[in-house]
Amino acid sequence: MNSVSLSSNRLPALMMLVLLCCMSAFSDDASAVRTSWFMRRYSQNMPHGKLPHSTPEQQGVSSDVIRAFYDTLLNIKQIDVHGVVILRHGNIISELYPKPYRQDSRLTLYSVSKTFTGLAVGIAADQGLIDINAPIDKYVYSDVVNKEQGMMNNELGPMPTVRDVLTMTSGIVPDWTLRDTCSNWVQRLLEKPRDSVGTRYGYDSMMSYLLSVAVQNVTGTTLYEFLDNNLFRPLDINDASWEVSPEGSNTGGWGLMMSNESMAKVGQMMLQLGVWRGKQIISRQWLAQMMTAHSNNGKSDYGYQIWVNPDGVSYRADGALGQYILIHPKQDMVCVITSCTQKSPVSAASLWWQFVTSKINDDKPLPHDTLAEDRLRDIERFATLPMTGGMAKSPLIKPNVERSLKINDKDSLQTWQVVSVAQAGRALRLTILTPEKDKKHVYCGYGYWRDNNVALTPPYYIKARNRLTTLQHKDFRISGCYGFTSPEDLYVQLQFTNFGTRYDTHIKIKRK
Repeated sequence: MNSVSLSSNRLPALMMLVLLCCMSAFSDDASAVRTSWFMRRYSQNMPHGKLPHSTPEQQGVSSDVIRAFYDTLLNIKQIDVHGVVILRHGNIISELYPKPYRQDSRLTLYSVSKTFTGLAVGIAADQGLIDINAPIDKYVYSDVVNKEQGMMNNELGPMPTVRDVLTMTSGIVPDWTLRDTCSNWVQRLLEKPRDSVGTRYGYDSMMSYLLSVAVQNVTGTTLYEFLDNNLFRPLDINDASWEVSPEGSNTGGWGLMMSNESMAKVGQMMLQLGVWRGKQIISRQWLAQMMTAHSNNGKSDYGYQIWVNPDGVSYRADGALGQYILIHPKQDMVCVITSCTQKSPVSAASLWWQFVTSKINDDKPLPHDTLAEDRLRDIERFATLPMTGGMAKSPLIKPNVERSLKINDKDSLQTWQVVSVAQAGRALRLTILTPEKDKKHVYCGYGYWRDNNVALTPPYYIKARNRLTTLQHKDFRISGCYGFTSPEDLYVQLQFTNFGTRYDTHIKIKRK
């Protein structure tokens, strides 16, 4: 049963979408015309595989506008930019991958994953598999859990609907330690008291997990497999993976990995109201409701697993440490940003709004500007993340001789430790001891990023049980650099460029 309906309190945002597509009503006839409009506009320039490219000026954007955005973004020391993809009218007009990151870097998306979960629920609803007005417990219980247990009684409060879970108004007080401390996540979640169901906002990644379990139970496939068949393959996305819970379901609220361009494809599909190369991937009705404000956290509106920006007519999938899919129907633009942002006074998304979308006024191509385009291409070509400074060598570290270290690194984000170092030409070799007592070697460059492929799990602040399940024992691409600030003081930076986190350490080399 398809549960999508158009209630009156959702019409303002919906009308904005209609106006942007030159429609005056959201009737069946108007929907057909809208689909035809998108097919004419986009189907011809959406080749299989990669997205089409164009210059900014050809799509009505000044290269200098984008360059000013990049200049500011790259000079905020609290933001490590991993990648930026900017689309207008369905064309990539700029891509930025500061070294050591690359176009094919696959990064963990944190809570951007939630938006993909919302899309999966929508596709399942379109197929008649989920009624979003039904209680969530209708879909999340397996044979392992007895629905007649005492935890299901009304003393806990009314059971939230799928819609309540989508909008983060389940009435269940968020418990961010639950995923770290137990393995029976569904049971533990639904035996919690529920209050103000459908009205009180409470952002919780575990609600997205319930949606993942629901999709798995009604489709007979995992959330990832369902999206792979119904979204990823139609969009030629073949670089995605998703973490798995102790219960065997994809985590839903976090744990999805893919490249920037794959993220951009999904953002573009949403901008096109579900149309991709002439095919309706997900219904326009679902996307209209998904990108309508249903709840509010006190600062920002929230739809179905996606944020509605303050202007009310643009949207963002938003993940920890600065991961974004930014969707702007008015400007016909999509921007994907991935980064590692820590305690920055400003977000990458706010810089995007300040420097780019506020400057876009019409669709007309701009005159060709060779100088501006060349300046922009230089930034795209030569951008690099800041490397560790200092000296290349220390008299205390001999060439190809391991110098053992006292283990005092207590960084809680990773489970391994650097136990010795040795000079190796222009590189420094780190010997790392894993929890399994295996030794791994990672090389760091001086004045350049040295690439490694090592089976070493990245630093990861999410401590959920079963974390990184689909990634364990696989090689990670690690780029390292180093510098000595004194003979005794070594600073090392490691970038996990196919995950998206970094490791910094200060190693004290004691004189013997």
